[in-house]
Amino acid sequence: MRETIVRPWLGIGDRDFCNNGNNYDFTIHIWRDDMPHYNCNFVDSVDIDKVDKVRAGDFFLNYKDGEHIDLEILNLLATEISATYGSGKKILIHCTMSQTRSPMIAMFALSVIEKKHPLSFLNDIYYSLYCQNKVIGNICLSPLQDLVEWYEKFNQ
Repeated sequence: MRETIVRPWLGIGDRDFCNNGNNYDFTIHIWRDDMPHYNCNFVDSVDIDKVDKVRAGDFFLNYKDGEHIDLEILNLLATEISATYGSGKKILIHCTMSQTRSPMIAMFALSVIEKKHPLSFLNDIYYSLYCQNKVIGNICLSPLQDLVEWYEKFNQ
């Protein structure tokens, strides 16, 4: 069970951290439809095809390492992150191991809130992962390209 605190309002966790409960108000569940045994219990407990991407206190993001994320999905996610942060709530972003997918989306969350280029947060996130959990995080070209494209399209 692993948690990395990136900011007082933003944490990255693994599947077990989500499964065992936590003190976050809003969770971004990064799941995989091709490997359901990697998903947290919460994603497994709902019929994911029949729920919206957003559900009270949760956002479901289906993507695996190396896949693109639609700009439309990133816009929806940015709206939810902004609203959650704006209401003073804490955000947890989790995937299976908190090593690749959740750090990438944490970069996006920081970019949305702090209005800086997503690449400017590489050190913050990956150094926090290492210092707090001795984890060397992975960086995937996709969706990193998508995060940069989103920022440059909507924040210039």
